[in-house]
Amino acid sequence: MDSKVQPTVRMRRILNIFGILIFGGLAISYVIPLPISSKYTNEFILFMLVSTILYYILVNIYFMGQMGEKIFTRVLFIVGLFSIFMAFYI
Repeated sequence: MDSKVQPTVRMRRILNIFGILIFGGLAISYVIPLPISSKYTNEFILFMLVSTILYYILVNIYFMGQMGEKIFTRVLFIVGLFSIFMAFYI
């Protein structure tokens, strides 16, 4: 039984570390001075916060069980549709 629990815990840890690397890299790119106007700075910070929160919520919901996987899949589908909509809207 331990062999089934261990890969799940390991995968969850890997995905959390992956999130730290991704969003840590975004935070570092904000700290390094780049010629970005202050108008876009607030939008960038908001994007980072929303993305980070959504990522960690989805990763942890996914590992809650079969119901978590269904919620994860549906939310990811909605985010994908929203992204396609925004690509044509912008």
